[in-house]
Amino acid sequence: MESFVLSMIGADRAGLVEALAEVVADHGGSWERSQVTEMAGVFAGVVLVRLPAERSEDFRGALEPLHDRGLLDVTVRPATVEDPPRSALTVRVEVVGADRPGIVHDVSRRLASLGVGIVDLRTWTEPAAMAETPLFKVAAVVRLPEGTDGHDVTAALEDLSGDLMVDVVVD
Repeated sequence: MESFVLSMIGADRAGLVEALAEVVADHGGSWERSQVTEMAGVFAGVVLVRLPAERSEDFRGALEPLHDRGLLDVTVRPATVEDPPRSALTVRVEVVGADRPGIVHDVSRRLASLGVGIVDLRTWTEPAAMAETPLFKVAAVVRLPEGTDGHDVTAALEDLSGDLMVDVVVD
């Protein structure tokens, strides 16, 4: 068996997941894990699939009609499926603060400076109850390097701005 990570993007419409899942199933593949979303009329996602090695070339070719039919642009990359080191601690991080240009850059730079790896990152804005500036929110799962703990992450992010509230939860 071989594993592949597929990235896909296309104009949102019903049946996109089904079209891709059909190609995976037709080639004896298993849809292992995915994250897909619709944003501003665009459907995008990442999927991890496993399929028999002898079917991989045919599988890649069978994805072309999805593009030709105007459904999805799919990029295929071989995956290396390795578990993270046992010593790697994973924590949930939630950040809330006033939205401003560069906030994602600032947050990600601080995490990178600690050697923290982002496993999952979701960001959004929403109206603030008592202010004109919208609230920026982050919900992330991060992998901490050995010797780093949740307090280090909290301190680094809170140091960015006095108006950021940071919550780190160790699962």
